[in-house]
Amino acid sequence: MRNPTAKITAAFGVLALLLLCSTGMAQPAPTTPGPAPATTGSNGRIQEYETVFSVLSPDGIPQSVTVVDWIRVPQGGLASVFDPGDIQDPVNLRNAELPEVVPGGLRWSADPTRITDINYSGASRKELPIGVKVTYRLNGQVVPSSAVSGSSGRLEVTLAFTNRTAREEILSYNLRGENITFAENVCVPMIVQVSTEVALPEYRGIEAPDATTVLAGKSLNISWMTMPSPDASCTLVLEGDNINLSDFDITVIPSMPPIPELEELLDTTIDALGELESGVDLLDSAVLQAASGAEMLADGQKQVAEGMRAVEAGLSDLAKLADGHWTIAKSMNDAITPESLDEPGQFIELVEAAKPLLVNLSDGISAIMSAIPMDELGQVAEFAPKLLEEATDLNERAQKVSKGLSRQSQTISQARTASTQSLAALQELADSNPGIAESPQFKKVESSLKKQNSLLDTAATGGRVGLLQTPSINELAEDAKSIAATGSRVKIVVTLASSQLKEVSFDSIDEYAAQAMEAADLLNALLYGGVVQDHEVPSIDQICDGLRTLDQGLRDLKTGLGILAEGGSVEGRDVPGLDTSVAGLEGLAGGVSQLSGGMADIEAGSHELAFGLERIRNEGTCEMKKGIGDGLADALKSKAQLVAMKVRLDQYDAFEGKPAGAASEVRFLMKLKAPSHKE
Repeated sequence: MRNPTAKITAAFGVLALLLLCSTGMAQPAPTTPGPAPATTGSNGRIQEYETVFSVLSPDGIPQSVTVVDWIRVPQGGLASVFDPGDIQDPVNLRNAELPEVVPGGLRWSADPTRITDINYSGASRKELPIGVKVTYRLNGQVVPSSAVSGSSGRLEVTLAFTNRTAREEILSYNLRGENITFAENVCVPMIVQVSTEVALPEYRGIEAPDATTVLAGKSLNISWMTMPSPDASCTLVLEGDNINLSDFDITVIPSMPPIPELEELLDTTIDALGELESGVDLLDSAVLQAASGAEMLADGQKQVAEGMRAVEAGLSDLAKLADGHWTIAKSMNDAITPESLDEPGQFIELVEAAKPLLVNLSDGISAIMSAIPMDELGQVAEFAPKLLEEATDLNERAQKVSKGLSRQSQTISQARTASTQSLAALQELADSNPGIAESPQFKKVESSLKKQNSLLDTAATGGRVGLLQTPSINELAEDAKSIAATGSRVKIVVTLASSQLKEVSFDSIDEYAAQAMEAADLLNALLYGGVVQDHEVPSIDQICDGLRTLDQGLRDLKTGLGILAEGGSVEGRDVPGLDTSVAGLEGLAGGVSQLSGGMADIEAGSHELAFGLERIRNEGTCEMKKGIGDGLADALKSKAQLVAMKVRLDQYDAFEGKPAGAASEVRFLMKLKAPSHKE
């Protein structure tokens, strides 16, 4: 009789054989195609299908490990097959032939004339690639497996799996042209399938997270599928008054996850992430440029706003200056009263009225002195007081006009200086702000100031206004002085005549006759022009012409000042007054102020835009870029791990070993025993 271990081994062997036959000559699981069986030819490969059975205690500790091998040797193959491994108590499952136990394995005989199938089982002392640890938690407390059977309340059963094939490998991937290496524990990929059965009527609550359930009568079949890399777990929760667990069947298949397109999907993801990263790079660069442009715009708007404020201040000053000019022109215009305009005409009337008297006086003196009836000298003396009175009035009026014109000459000179300064300030404003120089308001102010300057030049130095030739204000003042001087000399002569002719005597007739002739010469000089006491005096007619010119000049000056102050027409062209210029300058200053405020708003908006773009970049594109970069690195890292896992999977095709050159595959079947009262 064989020992109990041999019986168990034999039983597992029969079970394995039945499983192999029921799956169509041990065809591999659909997820991993197995090698096609060789039939003929010396070049055919040996096929090995290895199934490892293990019984686990309720805590997950292996109690037995049995290996069942099916070795198929092709016709024309070897006559002796060496299967490496450490198999204890081998049992031939097809016939009574036993292998030869040799160092390092078993040697089996094969028949080269036909296909030889070698089926055997035996115990193994090798550690399983998947470790299982079971934890029982009853009503929130961890309990030993012996306390589970027949318990009441809430029981949580957790099966924790550990892939023991992990080993550290140095892997690498290329990211943006840089080769990146890293150390990673790479496991042989193992798919772990777990199933158990729960009697429905016995429990008021059943939970199986991430499991697939199938109702079979009064029982619920529960299945999990996981892939420990290196760890994984599944949990079953039962609530009842008499808890009894069923065994857990665990199948371990070395295989990649059951997703045929996994590698292709990973490659697609890597390509998509690479393109997305390039796009985000472009977007980030664009946002950065936009933020930089917004900052530049804000700085530019700030400079423009400062310039506008300077222009506004300049225009305000110019408006004040124009207002001062308007005040001067208005004051000058008001100073030339209707009475002062009438004075030259009155002077003309006075002089022209005095002219016949002077002629009569001159002729009378000459006739008296030549005719010599001495008794008429007294009559001449009686006529002199009236002439003296008129000459005195002429002298006073001429002096008054001369002083007034001198004052007006000083005022016009000051106004001309102020007007020239205004034009210079306006030109400086135009040079520093070319854009303003093109505005209609600026051109209107410039035209008004130039016309004002021209009128002041005419008043100061003389010139044409319309069809009239206007003397300068200084010339008019000199003419008035000449009239005053002439009046003074008339007074002297008339006084001399009136005082001396009354007291003439025949004893001094020659002396008085000489004096009278001198008076007649003086009167002739006053009438027709000449030299009096070494001073050149104009004739009465010249004085009248000068007074007429003065009269017209004063009237033209008043007209010009009125136009300068309030506007009007000169030579058929409308000229705006300084009041209009002031209003235009103030309006222009107000417009510039509004424009400056708008520039300040644009500056603030540009800063906000730059801040928003920078925030978008920091919190958006940069984070996106980092996230995509991390995702791309993770995907490339996963691809490197996947490739390494496939290499490990290709190398892991046997548990104990396989014949040299054989195509092999391996499966693991475990039964986790349910806790019982006997434990």
